[in-house]
Amino acid sequence: MPYKKLCIVKNWQWWDLTLSDQDKKLFAQNGQVPALIKADTIIEDEADRFPRGGWVRTSPLVCFSESCIFETKNTLYLLVGNGSRKTVSLSAAVAFFN
Repeated sequence: MPYKKLCIVKNWQWWDLTLSDQDKKLFAQNGQVPALIKADTIIEDEADRFPRGGWVRTSPLVCFSESCIFETKNTLYLLVGNGSRKTVSLSAAVAFFN
């Protein structure tokens, strides 16, 4: 497995996405779980993509481990502190930041 950059975040919310059957199939075909993290505070981004103190919405989950590592296709997100979890439609998740 190739090395993935680490992004450390706090003030985060886990979004479980509600999907159509067709979208569920697309996620599964891509090896992804229909979940995202929306974090209000970036502590550190090893790849320097995001500014410290900024926010991020991740791409979909590939693997969750150690009760705090949210892995996407390209990045490992270390979830610091307590977060929350809610169900969000895919369209609302995409529209939230547009």
